[in-house]
Amino acid sequence: MKTLLFSLIVLNTADSVVTHFLVELNLARELNPFLANLVGQPAFFIFKAVGVIFCALILWRLYQKYPRVALTTNSVLCVSYTALVLWNSSHFLL
Repeated sequence: MKTLLFSLIVLNTADSVVTHFLVELNLARELNPFLANLVGQPAFFIFKAVGVIFCALILWRLYQKYPRVALTTNSVLCVSYTALVLWNSSHFLL
């Protein structure tokens, strides 16, 4: 579980960095309406970091009582973030 949580944090950070560069280069835009105005500002990275750490803590607590649910949820999140980072990264190549 610790490896999955670490992976989630790394993938979220990668998503933040890729999104930041894509938006700054006008190759994409942030679709999350809550974060759209923060991209390009330090608050964007702070908000994303605090959010993913908070989610990781919730998943860790959930793992203590319901390990299957926490592992499944974390796995789905990691697969989703991997797909998202790969999709967004493809914009640099096209």
